[in-house]
Amino acid sequence: MSARKSLVGSATGRCQASSAQLLAVIDSPHTAIKGDLRVAFFAFRQARLQDVLVPGLAMLCFVWSFLVANHYPPWVTAYNDMLSALGLLFLWVAVIQRSARVLIPSISWGVIVLAVLPLLQAAAGQILFWGDGYIAFLYLLCLAAAIAVGFNAEKSWSAGFVNLICTGWLFVALLSCLILLMQRFNIDAGNFGMFIWDVRPGRAPFGNLGQPNQMATFFVLSLVTLTCLYERRLVGGPWAAVAAVLIVVCMAMTQSRAALLLLSVLLLLLCAYRQRLQLRTPRMAALLLIALWMTCFALLPLLNDTTGVQHGASLASRMEAGPRTVIWQQLWDAALRQPWLGYGWNQVSVAQMSVAADFGTSRFTEHSHNLLLDLALWNGLPIAVLLICLTAWWLVARARAVRNLDSLFGLAGICVLLMHSMVEFPLEYLYFLIPCGLAIGIVEADCDHARARAMPRRLAAFLAVVAAGVYASVTIDYAHFESKYRDLRFTLARVGAPLVSASDPPVKTMFTQLAALYDFPLIEVRKGMPEEQLAWMGLVASRHPYVPVLYRYALAEALNGRVENAELILLKIKRLHSDRNYADAKMQFEELANTRYPELKVVRFH
Repeated sequence: MSARKSLVGSATGRCQASSAQLLAVIDSPHTAIKGDLRVAFFAFRQARLQDVLVPGLAMLCFVWSFLVANHYPPWVTAYNDMLSALGLLFLWVAVIQRSARVLIPSISWGVIVLAVLPLLQAAAGQILFWGDGYIAFLYLLCLAAAIAVGFNAEKSWSAGFVNLICTGWLFVALLSCLILLMQRFNIDAGNFGMFIWDVRPGRAPFGNLGQPNQMATFFVLSLVTLTCLYERRLVGGPWAAVAAVLIVVCMAMTQSRAALLLLSVLLLLLCAYRQRLQLRTPRMAALLLIALWMTCFALLPLLNDTTGVQHGASLASRMEAGPRTVIWQQLWDAALRQPWLGYGWNQVSVAQMSVAADFGTSRFTEHSHNLLLDLALWNGLPIAVLLICLTAWWLVARARAVRNLDSLFGLAGICVLLMHSMVEFPLEYLYFLIPCGLAIGIVEADCDHARARAMPRRLAAFLAVVAAGVYASVTIDYAHFESKYRDLRFTLARVGAPLVSASDPPVKTMFTQLAALYDFPLIEVRKGMPEEQLAWMGLVASRHPYVPVLYRYALAEALNGRVENAELILLKIKRLHSDRNYADAKMQFEELANTRYPELKVVRFH
C-alpha cells in the first residue's frame, strides 16, 4: 500500500514539476536563445491538460475571430465578435483553474456599474429598441470581464500571458499579410478562396476584417506585439526587421490615413520609455518604418497604374477630409440639443436624423467616429465629462507607474485603440474591445496602487456557467434570425419562390432592433394606415435610416396626408446619402403619382 502511495506521489510530483517547467519555459525571455526545444517538448507532454488546453482554446478563438471571412447582413461582424467572446470565456475558465480566488479590480466594478445604464435607458424608453440596450449591456460586461481576466492572468502567469497574446497576434498578422497580398494582386487561392473575403475592384484590400482602417489598426497593434517579442529575445533582430517591413507595407496597402497617427503614438511611447526600461528597439528603426509607410502610401497609386491592378483610390482623394467634419458638426449640434441625458447607447443614428435636414450633405453613420462625442450622445454631457475625466486620470497615473515591459505593452495597446477611437470607432467590435480590456487589466496588475476585491472561486465558476448559457442563447438566437433574414432578402430580391410573406407571424428574437428591419419591408404601404403603425415606422426610420427605409416611410406619410413630413424625410435622403438616391426617390414618386396615387403630386422636391 505504501509503495502504491509512493508511486502515486512520485507521478503527481513529476506532473507538477513538468507543469511548472512548462510555465518557466514560456515565461523565460531566453528560451529562443537557448533553443532547448527538447526540454520544452517534454514539459508540454507532461503538463496537466487543463494548463495548456483551455488557454490554447482561448487563443484559437481569438486567432479565428480575425480570420473568419463570414460577414453577412444584418450583423456583419457577428461571428467575429462571438468568437472573441468565446475566447474570453475560455480565459475566464483558465483563470479559475489557476486561482483559489479571482481578483476583480476596481475598474471592472466601475464598468459593471456603467453597464447597467443602457438597461435603464431601454426601460425608460430612451433607447428605441430594447435589443440595443441589451447588446450594449453585454458588451460592457465583456469589457469588465476582460479587465479582470487580464488582471488575474498577469498576476499568476506573469510574462507568459503577454507572450501568449503576442505570439498569437503576430501569427494572425503574418497570415493576414498573406491574405491582403492575395487580395491586392488578385491571386487565385484555389480551394482556400472560400476563406478569403473578396475585395471589389476599386476598393483597398483589408484582409478578412472587412474594413481598411480596422486592418491598419490591427497591423499597428501587431508591431506592438512584435516589439514585445523582440525585447524578450523571443524573435531575433533580422526576423523582427523582415516581419516589421512586411507588416508596414501591407498596412500602407490598406490606404488608411489613421495608420500614420497610430505609428506616431508608438514612436512617442518608444522615446518616452526607452531609457527608463532599457529597451533594445532603436528609435531610428521606428522612424524608418514610418518613412517606409509614407513612401508606400504615396507610391501606391503609381503601382496601381503600372500593374494595372486597381485597388483603392488616388492619393489626392485619400487626402481629402471626407464627410467626417460635417458629421461631427451635425452630432455636436445634436448633443447640445439634448445635453443632460443624451439619446441613449447605440442611438447615434437617431441623433443624426434629428438634425440631418439642418446641414449639408454628409453620410449616414451609426457612430460619430469620435469616442468623446459618442459618450456625449449616449449618456449626456455630465456623465460623458465624468467618464472622460476618470479615463484621463487613470491613463496618466498608469503611464507614470509603468515599470516593466508588460505594462508598457498594455499601455501601448490602449493608446493605439483610444487614439484610433478619436477618428473611428474600433471599440464597437469585441475583437478590439476584449484585447483592450485585457491590456487594461495587465497595466492595472502591474501597478502597486491598484485595488481589487477577491471573488470566491465557486462564485466565479457559477458566473462562468451563466455566461456560457447567455452566450449559447445569443448565438442560437442570432443564427436563427440570420436564417430568417436571409430568406427575406431572397424574397425581396425575387430570387426563387417567395420564402417570406406579410401573413407570417412576427419573428421572435432578443435583437429587437434587427427584428424591426425584418418586419419593416413586410408592411403594406397604403392609404388609411393606423397611427400606431405610422409611429412605429417613424421609430424604425430614426434608428435605421437606410435609403429603402426612408423611402417607404416617406411614401407612407405622403399617402396618409402628412405631406410636410414626407418632404422632410425625402430631404434627409438627400442629406444623409446622395443626390442620386434622392433623384431615384423623386422619379419613383412621380411615377406613382402618374399611375396609382395622384395625391402624391402635391409632394414638393428640393
